[in-house]
Formats: sequence, C-alpha cells, structure tokens
Amino acid sequence: MATRNDIDSTEKLLNLIRKGPSQSVTEGHAPRRSASPLWTSLRNRVLPFRSTKVMGLEILRDSLHLALSEQTRSGWRLLHASSVDIPADMTVDTPEFKDFLQNQLQDLDPRKTAEVWFALPASRGEIWSIRVPRVKKGMANVVYWSARKEKNFDPQQHIFNFRLGREVDEGGVRKIQAEICLAPAEDIQKYRQLITDTGYRLRGITLPAASLDNLFQHARDDYLDKPYAILYIGEDSSCIKFYSAGTVLFSRVIRMGQDSFLDSINMEHSRQDQEGHDLSDLQVSSSTNLLEESSGSREKALQILKQLQHDGRKSSEDDDKSPSSALDLIYPALERLSRQLERTIDQLVKVMDHPAPEELFICGKIAFLQGIADFFSQNLDIPAQILDVPSSPNVQVENTITEMEPDERLSLVSTVGLTMPWSGTVNFLHTAMDKEREAAAMRNTNLVAAGCALAFVVVAGYWAWMGHQLEQAREETLSLQDQLSEYSPRLTRDMLQDLVEEHQDFKDTVINRAQRLQAVALIGEIGRITPDDFRLLEMILELDSQTDEDERRQNLIVEGFIRGEGDNFETRMTSYLVDLRNSPLFRSAHIHRSSRGTLEEEGEVFRFVLNIDPERI
Repeated sequence: MATRNDIDSTEKLLNLIRKGPSQSVTEGHAPRRSASPLWTSLRNRVLPFRSTKVMGLEILRDSLHLALSEQTRSGWRLLHASSVDIPADMTVDTPEFKDFLQNQLQDLDPRKTAEVWFALPASRGEIWSIRVPRVKKGMANVVYWSARKEKNFDPQQHIFNFRLGREVDEGGVRKIQAEICLAPAEDIQKYRQLITDTGYRLRGITLPAASLDNLFQHARDDYLDKPYAILYIGEDSSCIKFYSAGTVLFSRVIRMGQDSFLDSINMEHSRQDQEGHDLSDLQVSSSTNLLEESSGSREKALQILKQLQHDGRKSSEDDDKSPSSALDLIYPALERLSRQLERTIDQLVKVMDHPAPEELFICGKIAFLQGIADFFSQNLDIPAQILDVPSSPNVQVENTITEMEPDERLSLVSTVGLTMPWSGTVNFLHTAMDKEREAAAMRNTNLVAAGCALAFVVVAGYWAWMGHQLEQAREETLSLQDQLSEYSPRLTRDMLQDLVEEHQDFKDTVINRAQRLQAVALIGEIGRITPDDFRLLEMILELDSQTDEDERRQNLIVEGFIRGEGDNFETRMTSYLVDLRNSPLFRSAHIHRSSRGTLEEEGEVFRFVLNIDPERI
C-alpha cells in the first residue's frame, strides 16, 4: 500500500538525521557517537542510578540560553542558567557561529560529560491534539494517519512525533487523546550537525512547550492531579497547552509572540508622535529618551520594554502602586492574545468536553512584566501566575540563579526545563515510532531470553538428574563391592578365566559324548515313540560330505510297515509323524514313500519310508 511507503520514507529520513553526514574530523574535534536508546534503556536497568548531567540549549535571534542540571539520588540540582548575547554580525548560519557556540559550551562543561537537549524555536514546530481509537497493535500507524488526515504534511520534509494521553469518550466510543508534534527535518538536521560538530553528545531535540512539561513532572507535581494550562510566549509564536491528571488535553500554537508586543510598542510610539503627546504621561522617566531616540527598531523596542519594567518596579516600591505604563504600550497585543486564549478555552470546554483549567501559568519572553498575570487573570477569569525557575524538594537551585534579575531568570524557564528530561519528553531524535519498534524488539528479546532461561533450566535439571543417577550407580557399585568382599576367596580375573576354561572343557566333553551316543539316543527315541502295531525294518543315519563338523547335515531314514486293519493306516501314520515331530531329538519328519501291500504272515500292511532330520549337537 502507498501508506506504508510513506511511513517507511519517514523512518528513512529519521535514520538519515540520526546518522548524519559522513563523520569527519573538523578542526580537531571528532563527533561523538551517542549511545542508542535501546542500549541506554538496558544500561539503566542494569545500573539503576548513575549521576547524569544534562545541558539545556536554546538558540534565539540575539541570545543563547544555557542551563545545566545534575541528577542526584535526591532529585535534580540546577547548577547553572544564563543568557549570552550573540554578536550583532553573527547568525546561526554564519561559519563563525560554531566556534562561538563551542566556546560557550566549553565554559559551561569543559569535560564534555553532559548530555545536550536542544529546543527548536517555537515558530518552527507545530503542536495540536487529535483523538484516535485504541488498537492493540500498530498504534503509531493509527496516530500517524489520523494526523495526516487532519493536516496533510510532507513526511519527507517533516519529522513526526506524538505522545499519547488519557482515554476520552467521544459519542459513546472510547478514544485516546494524542498530542501531535511536527518539526521541519531540515532544521533538525541543521541543529543536530551544529551541536555534534562541537564535540558534545546531543541526546534530544524538542520544542520549548514540551520542555515545560519536565518542570511539572519534577518540581510542580502538586498540580498533576488538577486541570491547568501553560502559556509559553516565544519570540514570534506562543503555545497554549491544557493538562488534566498529568496528561495533555489539548495544545495549540498561536502565531503571536514577543515580536507582536514589540510591534505594539512601535505602533504606540508612532501614534503618540503623530498626536503630539508628551511621553511623560506614561509615568516613565529614564525610558523617555529611549523612546525619543527610537526609530521603531526591534532592539530599541525591547530596551524600552525592559526599562519600563525596571522603572515600574522602582515606582511600585516607592509609591506602593503597580504602574501600567508597560502594559499600556503592549495592550493591543495582549488583548489579541487574550481573545485567542478565550476562544481556545471555549473550544476545550464546549466542543471537546474537557474541564476548564483551574490555573494558568505564564512563561516566556514577556513574563517578567509586572501585572501580566493579573491582566490574564481578569480577562480570562482564571487564576494566573508567572512560572519561575522551580525550587522544590525534588529540585535544588543554586543561589546564583535565584538571585538573578527577574527579566533574565524568567526567560530561562524553558531552557531549565530542557535539563530535566523524563520518559515522556517529546524527542525528534527518538520518536514514538522508534519507541514502538524498540518495545517490539524488547519483547522479542525477552522471549528469546525466556526461551534461553527455560532451556538452561531444562539442561540444569537434566544435569542434576544425571548426577543423581550417577551417584546412585556409584552407591550400587560400592554395595556390590561390599557384597563381593564378603566372599572368600575373592574372585579374580585369573580365577574367572580358569572357570571359563573348565566350563568350556566340560562342554566339549559333553558334546563329544553326545555325538558318540547320538545314534543310540535316536534309536531309543524312535523305539519309544513307535507303537506296537508298527514294525521297523531298517534305520540308516546319513551324513553329507561337508568337512565342517558343526555344519554337517544328518538324515535318518526309517523303513517299516503298519499291520492291522487297513481302514485307518493313514490316520495312524499321521499320528506317528506328529509324535516324531514333537520329540526334542528331531527337527522334522516326513514320508518319503508309502504304499499298501500284503505279507504272507501279516496280511494287508501299509509300507512306508520316512526321512527324519535329527537335532544338531
């Protein structure tokens, strides 16, 4: 079928991305070969705990986000989180960027012991939810074609992955909620090659929204039993995900991000210039010069946004009032994003029949703005809070991170989430299809192992049984030896040989005597068997001409007649033959010649000649 070919092409593309181009030494750094997921699973079973360092990496337009965590026996420990500005004349596609990235990674982990998890930009991935029927086999195939039916993506140009959620009831039919994740294969290949060329081991590639799931799995597990939502605001896109009972209910990518808010600042600035308003009305001081000097560029707008927030915090500390200048500048964009969220929640509750979220967590680019949580809480009628770098009994955070400025620390939340992966983390380098194939391989391996174990048990049982039999034979031998030792004198080989020779001599003597007396014995036996009305005239014992005594044939010829009444000659002859054949000295007996006749003294008689074969001696 054509459908199977499409899936095979996706798998081939995944294999190409994992394999990468021909490995060559680049500037003295050879790419490391990462361990296969199957080997990693087996290693984790054999070694239940091992200290693991994980590095999170995000590459944005103008900055590089880095984080490093270590898994300990008590949980995760966040060691480092920082943001590094990318030089203005450098992009991810310039040749100098690899050296820049390598230097930053080496500063963080010089020994290259950490596994690297990378998050694609939010705008480069797609996330949506579907419902699929549950099947016993080939669940990946069902999810794949259901996703293709909803969005006709090209499997040659995209990497497909999914994560199964909980069961739902749809029109009386039980289905499974599935979160679909899609990313361009070209981007995954590009970033994979970039990180591998630095000499670090790339463990996974995911999306920022998926990295936030890691935080709730490890640090906010108190919310796993409640319905909640996470709003991640990226540079040019945002993602809203709804959860309940620890599984994803619904997810959606919104094409609005930090760029939309910066555009709102520029538009507000232009409007105020046209109206001739004094910017002092916005309750800001030091940011006014920035606005006057701003040409509407993205960098200036971002500086204005951060400066407004800084001034807002100072004003709030002095006057005990929360300034609204920053929110005023981005209010149009916030209003549009709020309406998008409201429509999404309505679809979640009214169309999909899911519970409304009890709390909204906000993180990302503008999460540092004071009053942003209150804005969404008032507009959506849902309690909202800013998702900060977690600190819980399961996650320990270094003081240098907690003491960072809020605008810098809050923007690193998704990067921190990359450093705490778990088995459900979406990974475009190890998709759900790979996991399904590995599960099948593991089942086959377990069957083979069970068969080998059974064969070992059978062989061990047979070996034990044979050992028991051997021990019994030894005990029986010892018993026989004890019985033999009771006899006196004890038998020896020479004694047994003498006995055998004596017995053979005695046997030869008996045979010789029997051969000499055979004729007498034959005559005596015939005389015993022959009835009174039979008269024997002659007996001749013939021998053939063979020289071998053992093979010499004998033939006894007996001639005689039967007297008496002639009506029953044949009957008496038959009875006589039966008696001869039953004798132990004769093998067989048969009539050679017979006839009726008359003798002068006897009257009518029955003459006969018998051939008798004696037994060999």
